[in-house]
Amino acid sequence: MPLFEVSLGSMLGPMTRAGEAAWNWLRGRKGQLTPSDLVKSRAKLKPEFSDYIATLRRKKLRSDVIVRDVARLAGYPKIDAAKKGISPWFRVGLVGTYSEGIKLHLGWHELVPSAVGGYRRKGYKGESEDLPTIDAGLIGFVPYEQIEHVDWEGDEYYGFPVIYCHFDASRRTPYQRLAYCVSRTLEHPNGDREWWHEIADADEVHKSSRNAGIHF
Repeated sequence: MPLFEVSLGSMLGPMTRAGEAAWNWLRGRKGQLTPSDLVKSRAKLKPEFSDYIATLRRKKLRSDVIVRDVARLAGYPKIDAAKKGISPWFRVGLVGTYSEGIKLHLGWHELVPSAVGGYRRKGYKGESEDLPTIDAGLIGFVPYEQIEHVDWEGDEYYGFPVIYCHFDASRRTPYQRLAYCVSRTLEHPNGDREWWHEIADADEVHKSSRNAGIHF
């Protein structure tokens, strides 16, 4: 299905899932966030991230950042490979902002149409080369209020900004939600601007992939 052909149902589905994801994230946090807390965190961090990303694009610099869990600071920069689950720190690409926070690029993946609608991950073996394939980035959405502090200068180990985040207590991630997006470029007199168009909710893609026998 072409990217521009979307039905009302396909638009409402991601919106509903996004709302549910936001509620689950807020419900899982320790303590209680007041409306004042939300406004203050967004007012402080949004211009900082927007200016930094604009500078990166203007100078065509790398967008790498280090994300760290404020509850698991010990042992950095080592990683305990024996422990399961997400690492207490990792390097990703800072690719944009949205109304509530920042977008982190977690990797590129090939998506193909699912037999039940939407998309699934492309299998490594046995897939027809005739399948229409989309190169999509897996994007993590991190709300500003999930960010405790940003060290824009980096540290003695990495020369990239370090973003200290509160990870969700149950999932051990900083993400409000995950989605697959495609990169688009908007021509502008002051320099082209990149933006990320969401095409599929990550949970739906992963469910369709597992149902099709695709393991990743």
